[in-house]
Amino acid sequence: MSNNSFKKLIKRANDKLKTSCQKIPKKTRIILVIIFLLSCGLFSLYQTISSVNQMRKNHKVQTEQEVIEEQSENNHGTERGE
Repeated sequence: MSNNSFKKLIKRANDKLKTSCQKIPKKTRIILVIIFLLSCGLFSLYQTISSVNQMRKNHKVQTEQEVIEEQSENNHGTERGE
């Protein structure tokens, strides 16, 4: 698709969007924008908290695995026969 036809397509889509948005009352548009922004913000906050919790769990599991490896290396206080 050439650059010119792409610009025409975007312009047509923009015009259709403007006409359909003008049919919606101003208060409703504002409320929809606020709801959209709040939804995006809450989702972003959820992703951040979820990632932090996942990193903590991975660190905790990693330290538990290190303890298990250390115990198996020490063979529970007995010397290893080589």
